[in-house]
Amino acid sequence: MLGLLGRVEVYQMERGWKDDAETLPMLKERARSDASADVRMAAVGELARGWKDDAETLPMLKERARSDESGGVRRTAVQELARGWKDDAETLPM
Repeated sequence: MLGLLGRVEVYQMERGWKDDAETLPMLKERARSDASADVRMAAVGELARGWKDDAETLPMLKERARSDESGGVRRTAVQELARGWKDDAETLPM
């Protein structure tokens, strides 16, 4: 249940408070270190879709794709890399 509540919170943060200065740092924190893999997956997806132009998004997706303990988070990160950064030289080898 906690994972579901966390995912809903992540989706609401991106959709409802995208212009709030606290939203992006909170999503980055959730993507890196939330205890729930479901929440990390949701945060990775929202970052990729909502903050593609942020300088830290691409490196974070690569980091999650390489090192997250959850296969689901790694898969989500790779899918988002393929969707949004297919021309990046490091995306294809991943």
